[in-house]
Amino acid sequence: MQNYQKTIDAPKQIVYSKNSDSPVIRLVMGIFTRVLAMKYIVFLCLFSFVYADTIYFKNGGIRSEVTVTKDNYEEVVFHTEYTSEIKMDAGLVSQIEYSDAPAAFLQGKNFSIQKQYEKAIECFLESLEVAKRPPIVRDWIKQYGNFYIARTYHEWADNTLDAEKYRKAIAYYQNTLQEMPDTRFLAESHFHKTQCYLALAEHGLAKESLADMNKAVSRLKTKIDWEFRLYLLQGDVFLQEKQYNSALEKYEMAQKFAQEKKLSALFNESVMALGNCYLQKKDFSRAENFFQKIQKESHQADGELQAVVKNGLALCYLEQGQYLQARNLAVEVILQSRQGGKQQSSALFIAGQSYEKLAEKNPASLQSAKIYYELLRLANPDSEWGLKALQRIQEINKKK
Repeated sequence: MQNYQKTIDAPKQIVYSKNSDSPVIRLVMGIFTRVLAMKYIVFLCLFSFVYADTIYFKNGGIRSEVTVTKDNYEEVVFHTEYTSEIKMDAGLVSQIEYSDAPAAFLQGKNFSIQKQYEKAIECFLESLEVAKRPPIVRDWIKQYGNFYIARTYHEWADNTLDAEKYRKAIAYYQNTLQEMPDTRFLAESHFHKTQCYLALAEHGLAKESLADMNKAVSRLKTKIDWEFRLYLLQGDVFLQEKQYNSALEKYEMAQKFAQEKKLSALFNESVMALGNCYLQKKDFSRAENFFQKIQKESHQADGELQAVVKNGLALCYLEQGQYLQARNLAVEVILQSRQGGKQQSSALFIAGQSYEKLAEKNPASLQSAKIYYELLRLANPDSEWGLKALQRIQEINKKK
């Protein structure tokens, strides 16, 4: 910077020297000084703007005031004002906040969290357009913008069961992969795209997408979570095709993998998948034995797993006509689970179903069923659970 300042001061020395009294020279030198001064101001602005990105790591660490120069599925590369280039495995990074993010992009993220999906998508689309105009946003916006639009459409579709929204989600997952073939969202895009095809019951396309995901996971450096999800997704494909034994095999592989790697949250997912497969197969006695075995082997302190098991057992009892036992377990989960959590929502629905069945002998139980459905609807107004609850309430009202 000192050299830059000397460059600016040099014309001043010429202008104010004894041999430079000419008005023309003074004018030229004045313009030259102003131009250099403007360049110096621009340089300072850029210099102060460069180190402003923030990286959040999966272990809880944070690096702020950095400049991210590469962000793909393999690695994240950045530097700071005081350090040269630093390379890290992308699998260690949770998320990155870019300092040149358009305001519309940040607004879109907020709307998405608030489940205002239409507004979120409008903002993400606007951010992609804004990024094309000066000041130019770095290339990260192409992959992030398209991926966030895809995820928003996907979540919206899950909550409304709208086929068209699933198709739009697929289109934007594909855009993410096309805009940046080495996107950091490589595995995520293939994984969620496969889920969308399954939701649409397009099994052939789901299998093609699953094969693409398999290739994508093989390219990752840190892949433990994705190897598990690959087993689970393979099981989901078999389950939709009613190939129950093949589905069970994949779910059991997922469970064993999660157990060996000590991934408790993923282990819970595999338990739900296995239990659901037994239930869909209508092998209720085996489903009951499976959930009871997990219940005995697990720690009572693991509240989430206990809720999964109790809900599973409640469904077994419900399907086998043991409605009071189903209701009792569902109520336990409602009282013990996290407010608004997935297991509590499931338990509210099971309790409602149990009371509907009990109403066959005691019509007064319909009112209790309606109360549980109403609680479920209020807790999940814009979700699949809310829709299911509303449908049951409407059916109950017809019986009156």
